[in-house]
Amino acid sequence: MLSGIAPRVFLPGNMAELLAIYRQNPNALLWAGGTAIGGLRKNDPQYARPKKIISLAMVSEIAKVSRTERYLEIGAAVPYNKILQVGQHVLPSALSQGLSLLRPMPLRNLATLGGNLAVRGLRLNAYPILLLLDARIELRREGRNRWITMQRLFDRAGNPILDSGELITRIRIPFEEWDLGYFRQIGTPMNDLRSSLSFCCTGKIVKATVSDLRCAFGTFSPLVIRNRELEAFLSGKKVPFTRKEREEALAMMEKTIAESPGISSFQKNRARELFDWFIHVLREPD
Repeated sequence: MLSGIAPRVFLPGNMAELLAIYRQNPNALLWAGGTAIGGLRKNDPQYARPKKIISLAMVSEIAKVSRTERYLEIGAAVPYNKILQVGQHVLPSALSQGLSLLRPMPLRNLATLGGNLAVRGLRLNAYPILLLLDARIELRREGRNRWITMQRLFDRAGNPILDSGELITRIRIPFEEWDLGYFRQIGTPMNDLRSSLSFCCTGKIVKATVSDLRCAFGTFSPLVIRNRELEAFLSGKKVPFTRKEREEALAMMEKTIAESPGISSFQKNRARELFDWFIHVLREPD
């Protein structure tokens, strides 16, 4: 449990109550599943000794998954396992892989996308996936809501750009005919940021030709590594890539990795290895 003096806990029963309480207590800690908070509280006093907590357990409006013809909409407090179950036939493969990696399995009944995105100072593994999928985020406060792109969610320090009393309520993922999706993660950021890394890629391949390819590395710091020129270079090429194409692509990625500030030698080496593996195994889906 959290250490120190017991915090004051609010338990709103609906969205209106939640927004009103949060407006009056904008420094309160929002609690959905608590999985990230549990990992961060050892090193961060804002998580270890909060004076006020707002539980989201009773707010059903942010615990729903819905879909239209154009997009999948996920409430910020929907547990990973529910997302995987409800969206099993429509969830992009890269996102499904990323959510399924959380261990042990019971944690997936607690962890939420809203919690993953809302951690201050870190961009956890959902961010690069949702970035590549062109997801949009709904932010709400009392009397107002707005939708923003993933790129606008964080400032340069990696903190969510939220107004006072504003919170993440929904994640909207457009439906696309993605033919492939990969997600790999090395390490555990709650233990050691500089030895942790994630790699995400999603794309479309038509008649053995790449028509849209997107790749990103998450460093769990504010930095996300992505090279759009490389993505454009590989688009339009046949798979499997030729040796010359692989060498050129790897050289472009190595340059991007080398110029990325603030990442460790371990992360740079693993990023190179992951990308080299990816461009070797990429094939047209069966």
